[in-house]
Amino acid sequence: MNWLHQNDVAVTIILIHFVSIRKTGERCGLSAKIGVNRFAKDSLIYIPCKILECALGFVTMLYYTRLFVPEEYGAYSLISSGVAFAVTVSTGWYNQAAIRYYDESKNSAHYFSGLLTSWITVNGVMLVLFLGSLLLFQGSDFHSYGVYIVLLYITANSYAIMQSLLSVSRKVVTYAVLSVTILTLRFCLTVYLSSVHGMGITALLASTIVFDLIAFTFCIFRMRFHRSLSIRGWEWASIRPIVTKFLRYGIPLMGYHVVSYVLTVSDRYMIAYFRHVEEVGIYAFGYTLVQSSMYLFISSIMQAAFPHIIESWNRSDKESTERLVSRFVSVYFFLMIPAAVGITMLRQPIFSILADQSYFDGSRILPWVTLGVFFMGLTMYSNKIFELTERTKHILYMSLLAAIVNVGLNMLAIPAYGYIAAAVTTFVAYLLYFVLSVTLSRKSFRFLIEWGVLVKIVAASIGMAGFLYTCKSYIDSIGMLAVSIAAGVIVYLILLLSFGLGRAEAQSVLLRMKRMAAGRKSRTVKADAES
Repeated sequence: MNWLHQNDVAVTIILIHFVSIRKTGERCGLSAKIGVNRFAKDSLIYIPCKILECALGFVTMLYYTRLFVPEEYGAYSLISSGVAFAVTVSTGWYNQAAIRYYDESKNSAHYFSGLLTSWITVNGVMLVLFLGSLLLFQGSDFHSYGVYIVLLYITANSYAIMQSLLSVSRKVVTYAVLSVTILTLRFCLTVYLSSVHGMGITALLASTIVFDLIAFTFCIFRMRFHRSLSIRGWEWASIRPIVTKFLRYGIPLMGYHVVSYVLTVSDRYMIAYFRHVEEVGIYAFGYTLVQSSMYLFISSIMQAAFPHIIESWNRSDKESTERLVSRFVSVYFFLMIPAAVGITMLRQPIFSILADQSYFDGSRILPWVTLGVFFMGLTMYSNKIFELTERTKHILYMSLLAAIVNVGLNMLAIPAYGYIAAAVTTFVAYLLYFVLSVTLSRKSFRFLIEWGVLVKIVAASIGMAGFLYTCKSYIDSIGMLAVSIAAGVIVYLILLLSFGLGRAEAQSVLLRMKRMAAGRKSRTVKADAES
C-alpha cells in the first residue's frame, strides 16, 4: 500500500505528460470535441480519488477487524463477496452496454426507458430467486441475514449503474466527491450502530444499504434522469430494440466476467488443493499487494479515457480514434513501466516492512504478478475495438482460452512448484490474452506504439531501477520506503527530461503556474487596495 506515497510527485509528472497529449491531439487534427485535454483533467481527479478510496478502505478494514469478532467479519466477507459477484454477473451486461451507448443515445428517452426496463427485470428475477432461497434455507445463517442480502443486492447494483453513468457523462467531480463521502458516512454510521446499538455485523450491512440508496437517489436527480423518461418512451415496440442491443452487447461480457473471476482466483483454490492453505495466504498477499497498487492507475486512466474513445469513434473517423488510443497507450507506458520496475526492485524491502517474516518468501512472485497485471491492463486498450464495434463475443472467447490455459498449466505445475508456478502461469495467461487481442484487433484497428517515446521511458525506468537498487540496503522502515519511492520517481522524471521527453511541456506547465501565481497576487493586491 505504500506505493500510494509516490503520488504527490506522480501527479506532477502526469500533468507534464498530459500537456503533451493535448498538443499531440492538436497536431493529429482531432476535433476539439474529442476533448483530449479533458482526459488529463479527468485523470488528475480520478487518481487522487482512487488513492483516497483505497486509503479509506484500508483504514476501515483495520478498524472493522477490531470492532467485529472474526466470525462476524467472516460472515460479512462471504456476504459482500457473494453479492458483488452476483451483481457483476447479473447486471454487468446492461451496465457495460449503458456505458457503450450513452454518448450516441443520451438524448433519447428510449435509451433510458430501455435501461430502466433492464434494471427492473433483472432485479425482479433476482428478488424472486432470493426469496425462494430464503424459504429453502430457513434456520440457517443465510436466512438470518436474508433481508439484508436482498436489499444489499438491489441497492448495490443500483448505485453501480449510477456510478458508471456519472463516469461516462464526465461528471468527474461528482463521482469523486460522492464516492469518498459515501465511504466515510458509511463507516461513521457503522461505528455508531455497532457501538451504541450493538447491532454487530448487521450495522455494516445496514449502513451500506442506506448510503447506497441515498447515493442512487442523489444521482437520479443530479443527472436529471427523471426528466429523461416519458410515457412514449415506455412503448415496448420502441424499447425492445434498445434492450435487444443491450443483450447482444452485454451477454458475452457476463461470460467474460465469470471467466475473469476464474482467471483471477482459481489458482488460489488449486494451491490449497495441491499444496497447503499456508501457501494460499502467501500468494494472496503478494498478488493483492501488486494488483491493488497498480490497478489504481490502470482503472483511473481507463475510466477517464473510455468516454473520449467512444466520443471519438462516434464523431470522428477511425484513424483519429486510432491515434487517440495510441496516445493513451503511451500514457499507460509512461505510468506503468516505472511502476512495474519499481515494485520488482523493491519487492524484498516491501515484504520485510509490510509483512510478517513467514510471508517473506512470497516476494519471489512479485515480478511475475507485476508483468501479468501489466499485460492485463494493456489488453484493455487492444480490446476497445471489440467493444466499439459490438463484437464482445471475441472478448469472451479470448478470455476463456486464457483461463483454460491458466487452469491447465496450474494443474501441471502447482503440485511440483507450488505458488511460484501459479504466479508464472498467471503471467503466461495474461500474455496470451494480450497477444490474441492484438492479433485479432489489428485486422480492423491499430494503435501505433510510439517507439521513440517507449525507448526513453524504458531507459529512464532502468536508470530509476539502478538508483533504487542502491537504496535497498538503507530501507528499514515505512518512512524510508516512502522516501525511496518518491526519490525514485524524481530520478525517473529527471531522466525523462534529460532525454528530451516532456521538456517543452514542463516549461509550459511552469509558465502556467507562474501566470496563475501572478494572477493570484494581483487579485490579492487589488483586494487589499479596495479594503
